[in-house]
Amino acid sequence: MKKVLNPILGGFLLTLLGVFLYMVLGSLLGGVVAIFTGNNYGAYIISIIFILIYLIIYKNSNKKTFDGCFKSENVGTGFLLIVPWAIMTAIITITSMIFDNHLWGLTVDSVLISLYAGICEEVTFRAIPVAHMMRYYNDEKDVVKVTVLTSILFSLVHATNLIIGADISYTVFQVVQTFIIGLLFCATYLRTGSILPAMICHALNDIISQMDLGAYDANGVVSNVVNVSTRDWILNILATVIYLVVAIYALRPSKRSEIINIWAKKWKKDEFTQGPSTCKGEAYEA
Repeated sequence: MKKVLNPILGGFLLTLLGVFLYMVLGSLLGGVVAIFTGNNYGAYIISIIFILIYLIIYKNSNKKTFDGCFKSENVGTGFLLIVPWAIMTAIITITSMIFDNHLWGLTVDSVLISLYAGICEEVTFRAIPVAHMMRYYNDEKDVVKVTVLTSILFSLVHATNLIIGADISYTVFQVVQTFIIGLLFCATYLRTGSILPAMICHALNDIISQMDLGAYDANGVVSNVVNVSTRDWILNILATVIYLVVAIYALRPSKRSEIINIWAKKWKKDEFTQGPSTCKGEAYEA
């Protein structure tokens, strides 16, 4: 198998291309549309379209050897691993509704921002770069390397929220938290071979969070940390610790050979697709 790009360099460049498509090109064209429509809907929709086209082109360019970023025989494992995330999201949301005097509701902006983040970020920071690196990696120790590197890039992009008015202290916490969430979402992708669980949960998490109209500004960021209660800080820190524990558990050494086999099968690397973890219909343990 010929290596066209170094796994890490290739993953980094593919990530940069995705960032350019949805954060730069999508925003520029969306800005032009906004002149005529008077809203930012166009920027979100155009960015999503660009990223989906990017994903389709990547799949088609490797169609003879790659199963794609959605196909999986054990996608349920991914959703099972994200159950702790769902529980903590529900707890944080319910307590905020009970104790905070905020306005709650859904807006077109909040839904589009959430879909934009869930789709564009998952494709850009996980679906494509992780697939590229796992095409060439066949060693169990590389599983951790892939997870950490892609999660660092995912977390750092959230620092750009400062440009659109996000609070500095909250953004620093968000960078740390998104790194941990990146570990969890990457773990679900590696364990299943499907980006679908992470993509769905990412979008739903943002939709639920954005329902708190009193915490976020028009750009979908926390611009005033006063709106975040001490209780919210504590719950979010607790949630982040739980996500880290689940991510480490999901990528425990006993599961790494299974991950290698899953990705060898997705890339049709026959010389590595040996062992019981490749048997069709096998029940997978979380």
